[in-house]
Amino acid sequence: MIVAALDVSTKRIGIAVCDRSLNAVHPISTLVRTTLDRDLAQLRALLIPRAVDKVIVGLPINMNGSEGPAAHRMRAFAAHLGAALAIPVELQDERLTTFEARDLMRGLPTTRSRRRNSMDSIAAALILEAWLQANPEQTG
Repeated sequence: MIVAALDVSTKRIGIAVCDRSLNAVHPISTLVRTTLDRDLAQLRALLIPRAVDKVIVGLPINMNGSEGPAAHRMRAFAAHLGAALAIPVELQDERLTTFEARDLMRGLPTTRSRRRNSMDSIAAALILEAWLQANPEQTG
């Protein structure tokens, strides 16, 4: 099974995938968001050729465990994505993944611009790793 994860914000979508054995997670791309239809078309163009079987979408849950407007928007986005790709879409708590990604990027010898462009796909990789840890039955 090949699983992808998305870190979706209002401006960008970070994308990561794991290999078929579900052992290695790779950040692959960051898309700039435009309209819902174009976003879905771009995701379809990236994920379908990779034979992705399932997509995990980061769910922005508040620190107290409640869901606010951003979580409701993400649930709607995930529903649209599932319909567009015709594959299962699951949600995964994404609390603190952007901060973790920022911490990881700080240690790398790269430019600020490149860090900013990579942050979302690294956050997606962290979301995917969290999902894999929370769902060990999926890995074998």
